[in-house]
Amino acid sequence: MEEFGWAICPQAREDVSPSFLRSCAEASDEIGVDEAGNIGLRRWPHFNPKTIEQMAYSALMELGGPAHFTHIASRMNVLFPKRAPFNDRNVHNALIRSDQFVCLRRGMFALANWGIRPTPFIKDFLIAELQRAAGPLHQDELVRRATLKHGYKATSVKMTLDLNGNIFKSHPGDMFGLRVAWT
Repeated sequence: MEEFGWAICPQAREDVSPSFLRSCAEASDEIGVDEAGNIGLRRWPHFNPKTIEQMAYSALMELGGPAHFTHIASRMNVLFPKRAPFNDRNVHNALIRSDQFVCLRRGMFALANWGIRPTPFIKDFLIAELQRAAGPLHQDELVRRATLKHGYKATSVKMTLDLNGNIFKSHPGDMFGLRVAWT
């Protein structure tokens, strides 16, 4: 492996100009330069995007983290100027419909292959916490866990516990557990 790449001639790395790399990439059948000026393999689906979903994927890859759909659309306008301007709502609709993207909260999206999961509904989170505890927990402890883990508001957690009597059983001393059907 040492005989390939920069290990043969480490000083060549300093001598190679970006314009030389770009001209080599443009001449290659396998490597190319995209509209944004990035060098990559032509077979990569996000390298030469044709649809709004593929362009949004490229924009999120370049942003490197979750972003609001308006920020994604703005980035798409920079990356793909020949196809710009992109309508924010069209980008949003493409993100919602595609299983490549995860909606984290209102308007915020991430790539599904990053391993990011959307925030669960409060009810689902409380059920999972009570199942993990294998017994009743104090309301304040449930609020503390919900606030720390997902940033839920205390009033929302308390209201969810109170309004779902068919799932959560109230015990004396502000303790809550799951009804037998949910265990």
